[in-house]
Amino acid sequence: MQFAPTRILIVEDEDQARTLLENIFVLAGFAVQTATNGAEALRRLRDRDNVPDLVVLDLLYVAVAQRTHNRSHAAFQATARAVAGHWAAKEEGQ
Repeated sequence: MQFAPTRILIVEDEDQARTLLENIFVLAGFAVQTATNGAEALRRLRDRDNVPDLVVLDLLYVAVAQRTHNRSHAAFQATARAVAGHWAAKEEGQ
């Protein structure tokens, strides 16, 4: 019985680091896919016919993405509060 090579997805935004990791894993006999960002990684993970066995992430990239998301979410909430306050004030004035 022959097994398929373990599939690895490497998520890394820096070209040199991604290429280095890819070469190391390929030379070790793994089937490797790469993604340069989170959106691309999610697209690859949704491919039910080619789900990786292991995902290698750039944790610093994940932390930066989370901070960006948090700032965007906070800005959205502040805007929503301002709009809601405007409409409430407008209704009270009628």
